Amino acid sequence: MMGGEHSLSIGCVGACTDVFEDVGVIMLDAHLDMRKSYEGLNKGHASTSYQILKLIPKNRYAVVGVRSGSREEFEFVRRAGIKFVTSSTIKNEGIEQALGEIFEGLEGAGCKHLYISIDADVVDPAYVPGVGNPEPFGLSPWDIEYVIKEARKMAVGLDVVELIPHYDFSQGAILFSKLIREFIAYVARGF
Repeated sequence: MMGGEHSLSIGCVGACTDVFEDVGVIMLDAHLDMRKSYEGLNKGHASTSYQILKLIPKNRYAVVGVRSGSREEFEFVRRAGIKFVTSSTIKNEGIEQALGEIFEGLEGAGCKHLYISIDADVVDPAYVPGVGNPEPFGLSPWDIEYVIKEARKMAVGLDVVELIPHYDFSQGAILFSKLIREFIAYVARGF
């Protein structure tokens, strides 16, 4: 699925849970999105992750690339034992090690199918400036490609959301078009 506000991912994950009872989610996002509601909306971009956790077990959910969230959101994910990895951890430890722990946790929780949701703001704004809530010190395009490549054997779906074409100047559109094509190729080849 491509485009739109991040709450669109809720329906996509819901559709996957209708087909696969062992589905998990990797959310690539600069923000935790764990608010119960935001500006009067309980199913908006700031509460996407919170809503998805109503659809799948929390041990089959992970957020990658986080670098922003409220104190309450960070306290919630720590108390609930929800897996997350910050962009600074990825920078310091490397994507392979950070993702290795995430994938081990998902597989240990019985996750056999995986949905990948990419909020465009997970990528550093130096590469993708056209997002609504830019956060410096984000992931590189290579990091995102690595996640897609590593998830390919379990992948059942992918979305890219929150890209704002008016402010993008084509950088994000080119990058995400390539990543979507890579995802389709990886899944089609089955390896």
